[in-house]
Amino acid sequence: MKRRWLKVMVLMMSSLISVGCRSGPRCLVSQIAPELTVAPQVVQRGAEATITGRWFVRFGDSCPPKGRPLHSVVLTIDQGSARRRLGTVDATGQRGDLRLVARVPRDLHPGPAVVTATGGGRAAVTIG
Repeated sequence: MKRRWLKVMVLMMSSLISVGCRSGPRCLVSQIAPELTVAPQVVQRGAEATITGRWFVRFGDSCPPKGRPLHSVVLTIDQGSARRRLGTVDATGQRGDLRLVARVPRDLHPGPAVVTATGGGRAAVTIG
């Protein structure tokens, strides 16, 4: 009985492993999400902030997967119901890196805000 149970477990594990290997690269690619950072973390109204990001790419069906950088990524800053456009930038390189130096709108209020990008990605920032 124990030997039969062991065979069943080995067969189940090997089939799970083989399924995972066949779909591995595509599963990993689907888990890559765009990332954004804002520096400084506390920025005054009217001052400049540097927004950087990575993984702003579109993947095709090739194996191994190859990414194409996204173009015209729009960056906005949201605070409450207010949304202000900071600028548009093209991602570059295989990692889809982006960088934008933007002036924080003067009409925002002191407190928390969020920078967002088309294609995904969010970063918290505090308006001083």
